Amino acid sequence: MMSNEIKKSWSGLFLIDKPEGLTSHDVVFKLRKILKEKQIGHTGTLDPMATGLMLCLVGPAVKLLPYMGNENKKYELTLKLGVVTDSWDMTGRVIKELNPESLKLWLKKYSQNRSLVQVMENLIGSLTGELDLPVPMYSAKKVDGKKLYELARSSESDDLETFEGPKKQMRFWDLEILNWDWEQGEIRLSFWCSKGSFVRSWVYELGKKLEIGASLKVLKRLAIDNYLLGSAKSLDVVRETIESSLSNSYLSLFELVKKFENFEIDVTEKNKIENGLLSYAFLNRLSSLCFTSENIMLIHNNRLVAVLQIKPEIRIKRVFKED
Repeated sequence: MMSNEIKKSWSGLFLIDKPEGLTSHDVVFKLRKILKEKQIGHTGTLDPMATGLMLCLVGPAVKLLPYMGNENKKYELTLKLGVVTDSWDMTGRVIKELNPESLKLWLKKYSQNRSLVQVMENLIGSLTGELDLPVPMYSAKKVDGKKLYELARSSESDDLETFEGPKKQMRFWDLEILNWDWEQGEIRLSFWCSKGSFVRSWVYELGKKLEIGASLKVLKRLAIDNYLLGSAKSLDVVRETIESSLSNSYLSLFELVKKFENFEIDVTEKNKIENGLLSYAFLNRLSSLCFTSENIMLIHNNRLVAVLQIKPEIRIKRVFKED
């Protein structure tokens, strides 16, 4: 049983390996029970069918959620050829499917002809860079104040375009084809994508270009920016090791802050900033330095004092007062 002292000490980042079948909210709920901590937030929602890395901020560190960076993500995925569902993954209702014999002939033709395989590889490789792709209707994106999935659930149409949401710019890069399974009609690959990009949209677009359709079958998140799945722990492991060693699956608030651009301030500056003031001396000292980030962390004696916006204008975004 954790003591009250230990319960109050959580303030940092947990790297969690989400299992299949849980929503991101389920993960947060279970982590709250394990840590006995109500303040928990996460970056990057994963669908229930997906597995892999989730970043969960705990305690006062939750306040850093808006400053966690670009949140570029790397995924490994398996797609199924010859089938399209209303959700663009294999959990949805099938609305178009190539009959098994036609799919078998199509796969045989490609698998036995290296030049055709090269054509397909080139086509897959062309789906990188900035792309304008439709958002899946089964998503939480809102149009005219209404979530797209609410509109999708009310439709019984078998028209593919019914399930194409509004187009959105997405970016994909470092694509690698990992395996062709010609027997099952599946392709396994990996790529990086920008924040707000939909993997299901990419799979749907590939299916359209191949003219036989495709749906997402398996999805695993491998990385979020510089955080890697290899450093994450399952909820069960966190529960078992909570009173011993969590190694690199947990970063304290200060360890997390050190991953941002930061600036050491003196006690006089600290006192002014905690009261919402920026002195001319501080601004002059700051102007002599070059930062690449929009926000920097102000620290004093190994403690986070504030988040300071420096682009496009300098202003205090959030103050972290001592307990």
